[in-house]
Amino acid sequence: MEIKLQLPDEFAGMIAKCLADQLEQQTPHPQMEADAWLNKGQTSEYLGVSRVFLDKLIKSQSLPCKRIGTRSYRFKKADLDDWLRSQQ
Repeated sequence: MEIKLQLPDEFAGMIAKCLADQLEQQTPHPQMEADAWLNKGQTSEYLGVSRVFLDKLIKSQSLPCKRIGTRSYRFKKADLDDWLRSQQ
């Protein structure tokens, strides 16, 4: 079963802006350098979103990620930061 969620552009932009604001307020994690690769759990925590919402972003192919095998994904922190900035 596949569920597709289409958000109006302004709603997606509001979500991205909220995420970017949250990101700016967070203190940097000492081990999280710009070239760090994150798993799904780390990425959802870093972006401040649920794993379910992260899965929706992955399926919509709007979030930059690398697929590893059939079920694993990795996310480059610098790419996530760039993506957040582009959504504003």
